[in-house]
Amino acid sequence: MEGLRRFLAFAGRSTRLEYWKVQLASSIGAGACVLVAMLLVPLVGQAGGVVMLGVVPLVVASVATGVRRLHDRNRSGWWLLAYWLAPTLVSAWAETVPEDSSVFLVAAALSLAGLVITVWSLVELGFLRGVTGPNRYGADPSQPTTAEVFS
Repeated sequence: MEGLRRFLAFAGRSTRLEYWKVQLASSIGAGACVLVAMLLVPLVGQAGGVVMLGVVPLVVASVATGVRRLHDRNRSGWWLLAYWLAPTLVSAWAETVPEDSSVFLVAAALSLAGLVITVWSLVELGFLRGVTGPNRYGADPSQPTTAEVFS
């Protein structure tokens, strides 16, 4: 139970490996929920969609791990909003702009900026090493504690 609580916690820090494990598990779990729902809905009707509620803890675990990963980089978890929400909103707006519109180039530039933000978030969360040693968010998760060394 303590391990599950760890994945749903927003406090502390996470290593890159933990981040990738949670993202992979969340993706596989969400895909399984969608697949089961797609198989059940034709058989039992809309009640089969209840399976999709299983995605909620997976999303929470994914967001929590992203926040902890940002903490490991000594950044506020609020950056996750910019990393995930900004590109989505910009792309959604850009798709509504007609090609012959005078703001089409602005929309295209904003879409490109959204892509850059998405790539940078992947680099920041998944590939850059965290701050060495403790920071304002907690101890370095990649360094063993004294209790772990002497146990």
